[in-house]
Amino acid sequence: MRCSAAIFFGVLSFSGMGCVGSFESAEDTAIVEPAVAPLEGRWEFFGTDWEDDECNAVEYIVEPTAFITSDVEEDSFKMKVYENASLLGQQVSCDLGEEATYACGAITQEWSADSATMIYLQATPSMGFSDEQSATGEVEVVLDCQGSGCAQVATTSNSGVFPCSST
Repeated sequence: MRCSAAIFFGVLSFSGMGCVGSFESAEDTAIVEPAVAPLEGRWEFFGTDWEDDECNAVEYIVEPTAFITSDVEEDSFKMKVYENASLLGQQVSCDLGEEATYACGAITQEWSADSATMIYLQATPSMGFSDEQSATGEVEVVLDCQGSGCAQVATTSNSGVFPCSST
């Protein structure tokens, strides 16, 4: 079952270049990297790779080509993910968490495999920025299925069952 471009992405893991200065706390001599907020605008994906692929996402999930950040503040921003000109899922909020990493809300999609089988996708991104123009991150993609055709659809995954996850 080859999925069409309307089917969501698996942002595997992605990376960029850049570096920020570090600083030392007066109470602690450990080096702490400050959080960096992204520039607002369009970001292109490059250097993506699946690390753990239970769902066989490399074969069946369309990878995104870009994401757009908006409403950037010190500790949050909004993000939309695209495959060429098509919006994938919905806009999500990303909030600064531990270790200078932004945790984003789940991006969801669903589609029918046939008239009696629905596939549900949830992709949860997290990312950090080494400077305003360089990001690294990961997305956990979880696929689930409901309906009479799920056993057949599951044979196309590496795990053979639903739900499955890929990062």
